[in-house]
Order: sequence, then C-alpha cells, then structure tokens
Amino acid sequence: MMKKQFQFIVWLALVVPIAIGIMFSLEGCSDDIKPDPCAKEKPVTADFFIYEAFSFTKELEDWKDLDTDTVNSDGVNFVAKEKGAIYEWTLGAETITTRSFYRENYPRGESIEVSLKVNKKPDKNCFPNDDGDDIKVRNFYTTKKSWCDSRLNGTYRGADDDAPTAIREITIEICAPNLTQPSLSESLRINNLTGGCDIFGFGIYQPGYTQLGFGSAGGGTPCLVPVGVARLDSINRNLVTIFYSRLESVNSFKRINKKFVGTRIK
Repeated sequence: MMKKQFQFIVWLALVVPIAIGIMFSLEGCSDDIKPDPCAKEKPVTADFFIYEAFSFTKELEDWKDLDTDTVNSDGVNFVAKEKGAIYEWTLGAETITTRSFYRENYPRGESIEVSLKVNKKPDKNCFPNDDGDDIKVRNFYTTKKSWCDSRLNGTYRGADDDAPTAIREITIEICAPNLTQPSLSESLRINNLTGGCDIFGFGIYQPGYTQLGFGSAGGGTPCLVPVGVARLDSINRNLVTIFYSRLESVNSFKRINKKFVGTRIK
C-alpha cells in the first residue's frame, strides 16, 4: 500500500508541474500575441502612376484613373505613390519638384522617358537597411494619332448582364467619318448600344487607350441618350465592359443603369 502511495506521489510530482506549465504557456500566448507593426509598412519608394488626362472625368461616375504605359490622350498626369517626400522628376530637360504634375502636347508615336527620385526619412524599425532614397525610371508611348488610336476601336459580341440571352453586336469607332457631312470633323460612333441606334456625335467623349467615356449622345430620345464608360479588361484586352445609363423608354425621362459585357470579334 505504501509503495502505491509513493508511486502516486511521484506521478503527481511529475505531471502537475507539466500541466501547470502548459496552462501558463497557453495563457501567455493569448496575452502576448500582438499585431506586427510593420505588416502594413513599406520601404521608401519612387514608384509612380501615369494617368491619361481628360476634362470630363467628374461627369462620368464609372471612369477610373488607370496606370498606363501607352497614352492616347493629349495630356498626362504623373503622381508619385510616396507621400510627404522630397521629389525630383526629370521629363526631358525639365525638373519638377511636386508630388504630382500635368503636362500635354507630347510628340506623337514616340517613347518618352520620365524618372523620379524620392528622398524621405525611412522607418528604420521596420526597414533597417532602407536609406530613404529611391529612383524609378519609366517610359510611356504616345499613340500616333491622339484620341483616335484607342484599343477600344472594334466590334464586340455580348449582352447586358440583366438580359444575358439577348446577344447583340456593338461597334465602337473613336474617330469615325461624318458620312452625312464629310466636310465636318471625325467624331465618336457607337453602333447598337441602345435601341438599335447607330449614334454618331457625342458632346462628351474621352478616349483613353483602354477606356472610353461618352455622354451627351446624338440621336435624341429614340436612341435613349446613353452615358457611360467602356473599359477593356486589364488582362484580356479582347474583353470589354460598358457601364452605362439610358432612358428607360422613349416615353420616360427616368434613367436606368446597365452593364454590357462582350468579346471582340473584329
């Protein structure tokens, strides 16, 4: 009997400390887990955006600033990603020292270099090897004919997302000739977006390289006055999405929102 009691006491002496240790270890883990203060931090960077610039982006709610290396617009916006730094841009013979700037009227059909140097006090706690200096060089290409050389030019087969079986073909021609008055300038033509209309002439249109904004359509009420943005997919450039609104009917001024998704057929 004494032997069994002794063995039990020895067992307790071994097991109880282990159990207590595990308990405190688990408790310590729950108390000591803290978020990584560097998880969302980044070293100082000279990365920057190149955006095509147009006048009517505020009127087109689905328009997005898209970083691009090909410019179909006349004007371009350059924006540094890093905030609160010292900036030194080089564009041709010009030096710019603001975080962002706008320039226009570049030579067409050329590759143009722009560079940015950035200096900022680094976060040594997260990035001990960061010296706070960085440089980025990019080239952007200007299309040969501004506005006209958008990749959106073409014909797309698809349907509105609320009527997927009503397949139709839509044609976008950025700089279409004026067939009724050939002496007049070229303009945007969108065929079969609304009401089967072949609409030529939009009071508002801004053709980026992979994005097109349009509004103030010709054709009057029978064509349901579409307003919207067409955008090519960032990976598959043959896939287009058109976010647009139109009149509900020829007898109504109520506007409804629509989305057309199609694939290029030519």
